[in-house]
This record gives sequence, structure tokens and C-alpha cells, in this order.
Amino acid sequence: MNPARKRKLTIVLFLLAGVAVAVGLTTYAFRQNINLFYDPTQIAEGEAPVNVRIRAGGMVEEGSVKRDPDSLKVQFRVTDYSSSVTVRYEGILPDLFAEGQGVVATGQLNENREFVASEVLEEGSVKRDPDSLKVQFRVTDYSSSVTVRYEGILPDLFAEGQGVVATGQLNENREFVASEVLAKHDEQYMPPEVSEALERSAARAREEGREMPQY
Repeated sequence: MNPARKRKLTIVLFLLAGVAVAVGLTTYAFRQNINLFYDPTQIAEGEAPVNVRIRAGGMVEEGSVKRDPDSLKVQFRVTDYSSSVTVRYEGILPDLFAEGQGVVATGQLNENREFVASEVLEEGSVKRDPDSLKVQFRVTDYSSSVTVRYEGILPDLFAEGQGVVATGQLNENREFVASEVLAKHDEQYMPPEVSEALERSAARAREEGREMPQY
């Protein structure tokens, strides 16, 4: 092989190696930024990674909420009715947070298999202008959320924690300016991940001959 062709081959190999490294780093960063959801049974069985940002959720166990009277620290347990996990959080909980309700939180699992939450997904986002029909709220898919602004009469079934579909435009501030808001007629709405976790738990309970509580 003559020297010129050898130099070209060396350059091509270096370029290919550089592209491979770049793709690998991009894939790693992408995976690090995906907040995978784990239910309490998966956490109890050791499937969830420790000290990695994930999402976890289930139903808040009755009688499990413990608040620190001198701070915003709170501890509670979430369950899929097969297993449960302790969640620790410091901050203001959503207005509609309650025992017996579904919840999804973002955070990390510590070495004690406790979930240290950095965010408990918000409800209570509706803000109404008392002097007009203007209203602002946030909608979420439990991964991200967006502000919606609307002026008009909202549907009768519009409520926090319920599904909604809106028609409109995104403005320069990445806010959705709605011209029409339609409420989904599902008064038993709960986060989709929690619903799927409960379905998995119900299937396990059937296999083991156990009864599941109604939810």
C-alpha cells in the first residue's frame, strides 16, 4: 500500500472511531435522561437501580403519611397491593395528595431501598382570574408538563387530576394558548403508570390466589 493511500485509510479509521465514540456517549446520555418507571414490587425485588434518577409510584398507603412538624419533610408509603416502598420527600405536596390516591414521584432509590423523591407530580395548578373568564393550568403526561392559558367557560367535568384535551396554539414562551378545552369523561382517572402497576399486581395476585382490594 502506497503512503498516500495508507494516510487516507488511517484518517477514515480515526473518523469512524470518533463517530462510534460520539454515538456511544449520546446513547449513554440519552439513557441517563430517561426516567424509567418502577412499581413497588419491582423495587422490592431489586429491579430498580440505586442512586439513579427514576420514577416510582403506586397508591398511597392508608395511615402511612408522617409529617415533620418543624419542617416540610414528609414520609409515606406507596403500594401496588403486592409490595410497598417508603418515600421520603421535602417540599410542598400537591393539594390533592391523599392516602388512598395514586401518586407518581421522581427521585432516587437509596441504599436502604427507600425512595428519596425530588418531585411529587403536581396537581392543584389551576389559577382563575376572579374578574374575568381567564384561567391558567398545567397539563402533564407524568414526564413533563406545559402551561395552558384559556379564556372562556370550562367544561362541567373539568377538574384537577382529570384528563383534558385542548385545541389552540403554542406561543413564544412555550405556553399553550387554548381556544377550546374538552374534558375527558373519566372521573376515575389515575396516572397511567400506577394503573399499569396495579394491573400487574392484580395478575400476580390471581396467580397466587390472593384477593386484591378495590381501587
